Amino acid sequence: QQHWGAMATNILVEKAKEQNIQILQFQNQKLSEQLGNLKQQISTLDGSVSKYEEEKKRYADTLLCVGRIWDQLNADMRDLCSRCTAGNAAAAAAAAADPSAPAASADAAAPAVDAAVAPADEEEEPEWD
Repeated sequence: QQHWGAMATNILVEKAKEQNIQILQFQNQKLSEQLGNLKQQISTLDGSVSKYEEEKKRYADTLLCVGRIWDQLNADMRDLCSRCTAGNAAAAAAAAADPSAPAASADAAAPAVDAAVAPADEEEEPEWD
């Protein structure tokens, strides 16, 4: 009888092992599916991050370009203002020194402004992306 009892116990142990193996295989399959889904999500998110990084770089490049152009515009405007101020001061000094000389007209000042603008026309145009 002990022999039959030991055999029954062995059979029950074997069945329990088989059930455990089946359960573990099922859990492994489900975890593998979850891992596949997570890898796909990571891949999708990596693509989005790359897209936004490229967009951020283009935006930063545009800001740098606008900043350079703005700085050049400011420098050109300061230069024009200083030329106009110097021209007006020279005309005022000449008028004060020789009261009999005719007053400078607006047309006389125009060539100085045109000369100040001319170099900017010759500059290379910035690249726009």
